[in-house]
Amino acid sequence: MDRKRPSFCAVTLKHSANPRGVVLTVADDGAGFANAKDIWTLFRSTAKRSAAGVSGRFNFGEKQLVALARQATIKTNNITVQFADGKREVTNHREKVVSGTIVEALMPWSLKDQEEVRAQLRAVLPPAGLAYSVDGQAVERPAPRCTVSITLPTVILADGVMRESLRKSQVAVLRETTSRLYELGLPVCELSELGFPWSLDVGQKIPLPVSRDAVSPKYLYRLIGCAVEQAALDGVALLTEEEQGAGFVKGALDWVREAAALKATVASLFGANAVRQSSDPIANARATANGAALIHGRWLGADTRRRLDECKAVPTAKEVFGGADNLQKPGRETCPRCGGKGTI
Repeated sequence: MDRKRPSFCAVTLKHSANPRGVVLTVADDGAGFANAKDIWTLFRSTAKRSAAGVSGRFNFGEKQLVALARQATIKTNNITVQFADGKREVTNHREKVVSGTIVEALMPWSLKDQEEVRAQLRAVLPPAGLAYSVDGQAVERPAPRCTVSITLPTVILADGVMRESLRKSQVAVLRETTSRLYELGLPVCELSELGFPWSLDVGQKIPLPVSRDAVSPKYLYRLIGCAVEQAALDGVALLTEEEQGAGFVKGALDWVREAAALKATVASLFGANAVRQSSDPIANARATANGAALIHGRWLGADTRRRLDECKAVPTAKEVFGGADNLQKPGRETCPRCGGKGTI
């Protein structure tokens, strides 16, 4: 993708009494539309589909906006396209009318809708080098706790068909009030529902349906697990004892496969003195009595338990404290107080 990237994107929302609604305006100084037909043609071929690190793949964006708008105007380079009353009017100008693109749409929104849309727009994370503002207020990208490079599934155009592929991607780990999953800065879903405390901004396309509102659990576990693993290898612990028993832990730990990362992650998650629950209740009772954290078997998958055995990390309670077969057998012994014989 060698087309000019925008240096700014300005979004404004303005209530309109007549005609009733909210006027949404989006302006940038990018390359604009390469072809006027891209403005109104669904699923038209686009270079974005073959680039994993560029957002967009269905050619839906502005079409969905126009479909919902009462009326809309799009100006790009030397083209103006107006949509009103079910009709489209295209005007070609001899000279550029704008440098970049301006989209103006009258949306059928109430004042309450306007506030909700504004909040959603301010949740977008702008990429580095882009000045992004909503109603004149700059939206800053928070500094990441760390950035990891991991291999994840993505989708690209191959042989004329959108196919899933594996590509290495930069993933920014961010601390926010509500943890979210982002695709190239665009909010996809919340991660707080899984109990994961960090936001993750994936620097490539995420496998998503056209509705962009569903991510497979398999992808989420892989993303979280790989991010936790790489961060641990870089000396950054993303999990603490507060995440014990959280919904993501079992599935994500299956993707923490490096021995050093697994040891560090389990230690930060369950504590340095943690032991795995044994099938021997005596061993578990001894572990608890000695103040050791007991990791329940249901918290770890079979593959994770196998890897812990292989790297000799987090032994079972029986391995550390012994079990029922280590109990002293009853017999006739001398009482230390009175010297008499008794069964102990």
